[in-house]
Amino acid sequence: MALVAGVPCVGHGCSWYLMLPNPERAERIMGTAVAIHGPDPTHPASVEAMDHLRWVESTFSTFLADSQISRINAGTLDVDDSNDAVQDVLLRCELFSDATRGAFNHRVGKRIDPAGYVKGWAVDGAAEILHHHGIENFMIWAGGDIRTCGHPDGEEYWSIGIRNPWDETRAIDAVHLRDGAIATSGRYERGDHIRGTGTDGLASLSVVGPRLAIADALATAVMSVGLGSAGWFSDFRDYQLIAVADDGRLLRSYSSDVSTAASETQRS
Repeated sequence: MALVAGVPCVGHGCSWYLMLPNPERAERIMGTAVAIHGPDPTHPASVEAMDHLRWVESTFSTFLADSQISRINAGTLDVDDSNDAVQDVLLRCELFSDATRGAFNHRVGKRIDPAGYVKGWAVDGAAEILHHHGIENFMIWAGGDIRTCGHPDGEEYWSIGIRNPWDETRAIDAVHLRDGAIATSGRYERGDHIRGTGTDGLASLSVVGPRLAIADALATAVMSVGLGSAGWFSDFRDYQLIAVADDGRLLRSYSSDVSTAASETQRS
């Protein structure tokens, strides 16, 4: 989980001033709290963006019996008869599974579950809606995964803290984003969505890059197999990896040197 901070971090594991979603502006969508910082909630851009996220939930949820994904899993809807968005997302999931040598897996037995990709894809779509309306400075918060554009008032960028896995009120590292995204996976936060056991002694793992769909899927995929089995990460050259080892050490790596981070973790 990432934390949005209003002041810079000083020192290892320092305290942060947290700017978490205002409960009055947050809505529960896709099983998590979602909020848009920037435009007023009543602004047409905010309304359309939130409507888009609700539509994604109604279409892709595995918990809603009448969603297209649930109907596909129940055998009452063929993939070829689903809407274009569903077919596009499932194709992207297949391609991403191939690109990660199967580390990203959107299937549970015979059932389809694209949640590891579709939440980030939905937020990226909401960001495009805000852009279309001319909104230049905003942040979309979705269960701690974040997509940003521009900067908050009076600041040069959005300051995002990487949560300390052992103390949710503190940050263990920081990233500064203007137009970008950060996604975090960790068994302390959403263990049920991580499949696999090769964590290499990782407490949490964050991925930073241009788009949240890819960052979220990469974080889930790397966390599921461990750094030592994620040589394919080097193909995603615009994405940075930030790992927190079980012993508290912080490891940063761009895609080209992920193997170095893996070695550092395995020596712990």
